[in-house]
Amino acid sequence: MRISEFFMLIPSLYFILFLRSLLNTKMDSGTSYMIITLILSLVGWPGCARTIRGLVHSIKREEFIMNAELEGVPPVIVIFRHIIPQTASLLIVSTALSVPGFIMSETTLSYLGLGISDPAVSWGSLINRDISTLSNLRSFPWLLWPVLMLLLVTLAFNFLGDALRDFYDPYNAIFKRRKIGKKAVEQTIPPKTEPQIDEDPNTLLSVQNLSVTFQILRGTHWIPVYAARNVSFSLKRGEILGLVGESGSGKSVSTTAIPGLLPANATVSGRILYDGKDLLQLPQNELRAYRGKKIAPIFQEPGRSFDPLQNIGNVFMETFKVFAPEITKAESDKHAVELLTEVGLPDPEGRLKAYPHQFSGGQLQRIGIALALAQNCELLIADEPTTALDVTIQAQIVSLLLKLKEERKLSIIFISHNINLVAQISDRIAVMYGGKIMEEGPSGQIMNHPLHPYTQALVNAMPEFGSHCSETQMISIPGRVTDPANPEPGCPFYPRCAYSMDECQKPDTQCHKVLEAEQRKLK
Repeated sequence: MRISEFFMLIPSLYFILFLRSLLNTKMDSGTSYMIITLILSLVGWPGCARTIRGLVHSIKREEFIMNAELEGVPPVIVIFRHIIPQTASLLIVSTALSVPGFIMSETTLSYLGLGISDPAVSWGSLINRDISTLSNLRSFPWLLWPVLMLLLVTLAFNFLGDALRDFYDPYNAIFKRRKIGKKAVEQTIPPKTEPQIDEDPNTLLSVQNLSVTFQILRGTHWIPVYAARNVSFSLKRGEILGLVGESGSGKSVSTTAIPGLLPANATVSGRILYDGKDLLQLPQNELRAYRGKKIAPIFQEPGRSFDPLQNIGNVFMETFKVFAPEITKAESDKHAVELLTEVGLPDPEGRLKAYPHQFSGGQLQRIGIALALAQNCELLIADEPTTALDVTIQAQIVSLLLKLKEERKLSIIFISHNINLVAQISDRIAVMYGGKIMEEGPSGQIMNHPLHPYTQALVNAMPEFGSHCSETQMISIPGRVTDPANPEPGCPFYPRCAYSMDECQKPDTQCHKVLEAEQRKLK
């Protein structure tokens, strides 16, 4: 790429003239044609290559590419199914614009006598031979035909490129897609696997002293970022556990570590017991058996998890192929319709050919839930599934999760900033801040009798229904969120706490117990 950028610094026409002048001018037409083709290819390649390279680097960091890698899709399939279709529109336009540019360059060389010469025919040689003077042109105006044909061919390639781009662009509604017929074929989806017998059969998940540290580059130095610190919680079968806290509290990091979806720069320690099996000790090929089939996530922004060039039917097809490689397109569509009907998507059969941008945020979230249920999972990790949705759609998503919990006996980890919303859906709530769990307990106790000052601040900061700004002032938590790169040795909420004392700065302090002891002294 450094070599191509060097060639891009030189004006293309001057570079072409320079390369052509170095060669023998007395060549036959065939040799001249091949030499000119090689020169134009050498000059035209760097700009297109640099553009495509930048686009590929951008696409391969998208979440749907990471999803395909985590599912074990071979790199060749990822390249040809996901990356190349994303660059197809740009490739078509670049090629369509390059061809007329090469024609104009060849015409210029032939006009200057450095390209194809008589008796071979070229537009440049025709213009040079026939339009020698203005008086000749006034007497014989039909000699302009080579110029007109040159313009027509140039425009034709531009129109052809636009038409091909529109045809292969799913965002364009001009061309209608050819519908593929369906056959009613029965397919047996593998049944839901029964959990292994454990010492405590009611406990499905147990996270013990989980710590997650990222190595990031700040300036010229690599520093550790402590995203989660000794996080411990458990989840029983058929239970909903709510995780609540401000942004940067470690909620998503702690739950992303459960199915092993953290990036390569993360260091994880502790234990994550699923049915008594420590997931942190499993290699990737064994851990992949838990993803989707036992543990399934739904994400905060569902639109980013979909390939914009793959319709919803193809997304379900790729998901089903993970555990049923022999499944056909008709069978996949049949089971996709059943799942979409279960999550309440209107007209599921007619929407399989639609693309992600043709759905609303709430509909995409329903599709994400259907994909999570495709392999009969037991644990559903809902990472802020109602963010950026209006209140009505939020209520629908919450009702859907509660319905699936009852019908499928799902265990759910529900993550949100809204403690009121978490209390409505959860059996228990764990409050996180600064990578630690500040307080955990039943929803009623957390909302009505919070012990930790941070939990109290969260509850007090929630606006009350019917309140008005002229009557009640909104309460906010003062100060800034703790920096995970420089965590406090004791309670991370200490710098922002109204009840802070020296005791709070000691390692492994339990603030609510310290506060209770201080209140007893005052009494």
